[in-house]
Amino acid sequence: MPLDCGDGPSRVLRVYDLPPELFQVKHHLVQDDEGWLDGLRQWAEIRLKTGGANVATEAIESAERILITTALHFTGGKRFEAAKLLGCGRNTLTRKIRELNMNL
Repeated sequence: MPLDCGDGPSRVLRVYDLPPELFQVKHHLVQDDEGWLDGLRQWAEIRLKTGGANVATEAIESAERILITTALHFTGGKRFEAAKLLGCGRNTLTRKIRELNMNL
């Protein structure tokens, strides 16, 4: 980072010139196994109240996409290892990726 040793305002913006709240990272973590189920329950209620159709299919496909993407990220893209973590075979994982039109 540039260092300004002169008097008066500088035209250089330094990291320590920024307000500290910009560096506070807030994470929303599920604290228990039931937390995500409550979120799913609320989502389903909203979808059903607004006249959603095929709600189960939408939820299942979304969950599969999230699980597959997360497992592949966790394994560095290694499909065999990701499939093992998900409890299926590599061919099944590849088929699901194709069925869900995931561009991986």
